Amino acid sequence: GTPPTCSGADDPALDQDGDGFDNADEIDNGTDPCSTGDVPPDWDGDKTSDLNDPNDDNDGRGDLNDPFQLDPNDGTTTNLPVRVTWDATDPDPGWLLNSGFSGLMTNGTQDYLTMYDPANMTVGSAAGVFTIDQVPGGDARGTLNNQQYGFQRGFNPTSASGPFVARTRINAPFGGMTPRDNQSMGLMMGTGDQNNYVKIVADANGGSGGIRFLKEVGGTVSAERVDAVPLPGPNYIDLYLEVDSAAATVQPRYSVTTGCSTTCTTGPITDLGTPVAVPPAWVSGTAGLATGIIATSRGAPQFAATWEFIEVTKKGSSGTAGWETRARTRFPRGEMSYAEAGGEFYLAGGLASSCDARRHQRYDPLTNTWSDVAPLPTA
Repeated sequence: GTPPTCSGADDPALDQDGDGFDNADEIDNGTDPCSTGDVPPDWDGDKTSDLNDPNDDNDGRGDLNDPFQLDPNDGTTTNLPVRVTWDATDPDPGWLLNSGFSGLMTNGTQDYLTMYDPANMTVGSAAGVFTIDQVPGGDARGTLNNQQYGFQRGFNPTSASGPFVARTRINAPFGGMTPRDNQSMGLMMGTGDQNNYVKIVADANGGSGGIRFLKEVGGTVSAERVDAVPLPGPNYIDLYLEVDSAAATVQPRYSVTTGCSTTCTTGPITDLGTPVAVPPAWVSGTAGLATGIIATSRGAPQFAATWEFIEVTKKGSSGTAGWETRARTRFPRGEMSYAEAGGEFYLAGGLASSCDARRHQRYDPLTNTWSDVAPLPTA
């Protein structure tokens, strides 16, 4: 017989292509209600699109107040270390837009899907970075609570068994422009909402540039301080938040790298003031702690902001304090070559009595393991 005609009517009682999504839901998403091959995004697979589903991870906590809208465990099962990069050769970071972030900072009134525009972002690509092409004016500060592009992910803060460090790298902050007003970009950590967080950012600082830190608890801003750092100019700036869970404090730090057109020169890791107390509940482990990116152009023209990576590691693993012994290669040798690529380390060749000198090994600092890769070629 003749197959039934699909009218494509905007009707929630119809599912004319039989794909499980009603016609109205598909039309809201711009997908074809007459095609089983064209379906809307549906993270939890419940046949209600993310756009119209008030709880996208099906964890019983509505998206308006869930800071990890795609993580049903809200970060509590994510143990340290955590590292997110966007290089094409690195593993797919997953989550939202394959960004490695499981949600956005909440304000209790706005759905996370309206807080960013994928067309205004570059995630990965040949450059292997995360870029907001035009940072808008939304800001979490104080009573504003209209932050956009506040991408974040959760983790268990007690999994470090001691102090831990969140770190990100900002590439060429304010490159090719003069910073103005409240423009800033950087790193945040907190409960995941726009009233409870700390942040350290590369900041316009009245047009001269600087590194700014502030704390916000219950919507009240405090502990604000800024170091003058001329911007633009640096090739990149590394930003750090070191957390001592036992003391319930955070120490903001930064380092500045310049001169990369010839030889990169990285300055010292500099404390931005003294440690700042945070609510003990943030780091108790009863809830996931959020870390992510944050940026605003409030009161000034929009600008581009680029992050190279974001990570949270046990203290000593990010270069902020001391040395530690890691896994051995199991193959002693000397006069070998050593290189870093994509966040992993490669050990090649060398003089050895106990193994093939062509041996080529790769070290993954996240798992603290060595593995063999293709041996070196011979002439």
